[in-house]
Amino acid sequence: MTIGFEEAAWLFNSHISNRGHIRQDFNEAALLWKATRTSRGPILEIGRYQGGSTVLLLMAGEGRHITSIDLNPRHLPECDEYFRKPEIARRLTLITGNSRIPIPGAFGFMFVDGDHSYEGVKTDICAQWNSLTQFEGIEPTIVFHDAVENTQAHNSGSTHHTGVQAVCNELIACGAAQRLETAGSSLWMKKLADLPARFRGTGRSS
Repeated sequence: MTIGFEEAAWLFNSHISNRGHIRQDFNEAALLWKATRTSRGPILEIGRYQGGSTVLLLMAGEGRHITSIDLNPRHLPECDEYFRKPEIARRLTLITGNSRIPIPGAFGFMFVDGDHSYEGVKTDICAQWNSLTQFEGIEPTIVFHDAVENTQAHNSGSTHHTGVQAVCNELIACGAAQRLETAGSSLWMKKLADLPARFRGTGRSS
């Protein structure tokens, strides 16, 4: 089995000084790269802000189509320049809008880094979760940023948000998702099932 460079992230320091355009610690970006590369099918990104994570998804996803939605993006000029490349533009859909409204289509991978409040992230998940489906025999997976309490935060690294963490816990508790791997504040999960009706009514968990 070929071992990718992303598996060596533990050799490096991961903290806020690593972030640059992507606004993620080094090991978080490595996990996102790994998760993207091992998934199949179109990709959905909720929250892109400056566009750095979108560039990573485009690179890791090679020829796959990516749909990215953000309510108020602030793209860096370098990211916009990359998005305008003809070979990139043809497989990229950039939406400026509300991620709480279901996006048409089916997706094999989703990256969630939008509204970090409990109500916001839960509404996003209720809107988009059931569009995740299997492609090429590979079950869909999801990476949530800012979902895991971690020691990097004590070294000026990535902090987590309790709202994101609570929604992830509820997804696992209701049998809709399974925890796969963490890095910094990022959590990689596999979708096991569509959302049960009770998920929308569950209370906040710790």
